[in-house]
Amino acid sequence: MLKPLAFLVAAAAASSAARAEFIFGTPLTIAQNATQVTATFVTAKADWTGILFLGNNQTSGSLGTILFNNHASRAGDTRVLGTFNSGDQLFFNYRVMTGLRNDWRMSKPSDALQFALDYVSTTRVVLRVEDMPMSISDRDYDDCVVVLSFSKPLGGETTTTENTLPTPGAMAVLAAAGLVSGRRRR
Repeated sequence: MLKPLAFLVAAAAASSAARAEFIFGTPLTIAQNATQVTATFVTAKADWTGILFLGNNQTSGSLGTILFNNHASRAGDTRVLGTFNSGDQLFFNYRVMTGLRNDWRMSKPSDALQFALDYVSTTRVVLRVEDMPMSISDRDYDDCVVVLSFSKPLGGETTTTENTLPTPGAMAVLAAAGLVSGRRRR
């Protein structure tokens, strides 16, 4: 259990540290029938408490099925989301419970920037949530971080466009590398 968890944490960290190639607010499209999907909680660095939901377009007003509470969940907690068929779309919602309360819906265009997707591979996607409204947001996308794993390759968007702005994680990695190399010279 420790090795897969270490991989997930490393994958999530690397995805923010190495690049800022996020896709915002786009539902995940299943490409093949009988694709099993799991979600694994990685981390949350939020002051505000929030709950991540698997969205449900069938029930008006519902946020869907509760997946993780960003303060109560532990790294490695995993939920089986189910088995989906070709053409099915997965989207997520997020309820901010403390601080500036909000319900963010991936399917709502005005909320799209609250959800960042990083396609690590065709079978693994890191979902990152920003809990603050964009007008006051720190845009760190670390308020709830979840790795989505698919038993079969995804369709749709699997590549990203390079963004030349480094993420905060990239700056931390560069700073740490500078400190380590500085220590070696002494």
